[in-house]
Amino acid sequence: MPNFYNLLRARKFTTAADTALEIAPYNSATPNFSIDAGGKISWSSGSAVADTNLYRASADTLRTDDSLIVIGSLTAATPSFTGPTTVTGSLTLSGDLTVNGTTTTVNSTTLTVDDKNIELASTASPTNAAADGGGITLKGTTDKTFNWLNATSSWTSSEDVDLATGKSYYINGSQVLSSTTLGSGVTSSSLTSVGQINSLQATTPSFSGQATFSGPTLINNTITLQQSLEKINPIGNITGTTAIDVLTSAVHTGTGTGNFTFNFRADGSTTLNSLMSNNQSMTIVVMVSNTTARTLSAVQIDGSTVTPLWFGGTGTPAGNANSTDIYTFSIIKTASNTFTVYASQSKFA
Repeated sequence: MPNFYNLLRARKFTTAADTALEIAPYNSATPNFSIDAGGKISWSSGSAVADTNLYRASADTLRTDDSLIVIGSLTAATPSFTGPTTVTGSLTLSGDLTVNGTTTTVNSTTLTVDDKNIELASTASPTNAAADGGGITLKGTTDKTFNWLNATSSWTSSEDVDLATGKSYYINGSQVLSSTTLGSGVTSSSLTSVGQINSLQATTPSFSGQATFSGPTLINNTITLQQSLEKINPIGNITGTTAIDVLTSAVHTGTGTGNFTFNFRADGSTTLNSLMSNNQSMTIVVMVSNTTARTLSAVQIDGSTVTPLWFGGTGTPAGNANSTDIYTFSIIKTASNTFTVYASQSKFA
């Protein structure tokens, strides 16, 4: 085995590619290791031509044309990768990472970012037009997106947003909507329909247009009406027991074709007794057009006969021929299934 204790020089090579040093195993014609005159180091398996190299590519640049595996640590002040680079273990960067490619792919189960702010579309001169359509896309059977739309100046979600229990929607720090409550700061609306409201309390309600109430309405204070329009319910021929549904209208009209009995009820499935509370009253008008005189035989409430107290105290008046008899009934509920009825009849001809 040769020993070298002093400087070893090799000169007079024709080109930088000339071999300056070879090391081969005993009885092997192919070197495992060689250095050419240009300083390029090559390795082989000892049975083939060199398959791995390391050399100076340019000023301050060391290059290999093959793969490089670092088992321990690799520290580089300003690393530059011009081709595909694969890191099979952990990679720690102490400085900044700049990616100038078109697509960045991260194949990981969980992406953790310590920074609390992520910038998208961070160009040298960002604009709203350039940001249009930017956001987050979650891949599924269909894309789930959360994007900025420049046309509407708003963030837009392709999916429903389901808040956890106890959470609400806020605007500028003020609650506007929870699962059960509309925020107290919401004082105006352009709603045209709100569906069924089981209970509504208004301190100073104001209706600038037509207001329609389809169910019982309780007003505990003074109401001022510039005009009131009542719907008339045409009930056709009036004869025999005729149902007067007070939830349909307070004014009913029909043609007398025989003597008749009025049966007052809320509607076909609701009793007047269940509609009214004790000490409540209502006034119902029934207009009967007669060619032949037709007489009111009896008055019922929910199918049970009641005896009205007639105006003038003369009892049930007879019907009138060739006229319209207008009957007015004021019904007062005094107890459960107990009513006092005040009635009158007026002839119009």
